[in-house]
Amino acid sequence: MRALVVRLFPRAWRERYGAEFGALLEAIPMTPAVLLDVLGHVARSHLDGAGRRSHEGGADVTPVGTPSPRAGKLALVGLLLTLPSLAFVALNVTESQLGIAGAAAPVAWLAGLPLAPAWLLGLPAIGLLIAIGPIVVLGRPTSQDGTLGLRVLVHLRQGNIAVALLAALAGSLLVLYAVIENL
Repeated sequence: MRALVVRLFPRAWRERYGAEFGALLEAIPMTPAVLLDVLGHVARSHLDGAGRRSHEGGADVTPVGTPSPRAGKLALVGLLLTLPSLAFVALNVTESQLGIAGAAAPVAWLAGLPLAPAWLLGLPAIGLLIAIGPIVVLGRPTSQDGTLGLRVLVHLRQGNIAVALLAALAGSLLVLYAVIENL
């Protein structure tokens, strides 16, 4: 599994960092969170090109991805993916909890889509990953004694953070709405 994950990176990146990153992946447990994080960096590495070497705080850090110059555009894409689910939740809650008849009519067709729950939950999740992806860089610092570590660098871009929070809120509200409606 770990070798397959390394193979997902661009060839130039693999040639330069593949063996070391593979060793790092062997040293840490492959949890779903780690896998999702690495897959996000795979996507960014294809968008941004191979990682660059930099020196920070005396440690040699090999970024898995670099901050994207297209962060604002990716935030907009994340927002567009999140809006249908957010509208669905907001209008359905308006209708069911506030008693405003017909408020959910504009988004009723969404519930009729094949695999509607997967789409409605999946779109905010994808929007979150797309929005947060360009502002998070995974690094592998090596200390003086050769110990491998893992460093996450976050480049604060308000638009991306706002869209990521909105996507997380939309997904959370959708789950909460589904739980309340099924009680």
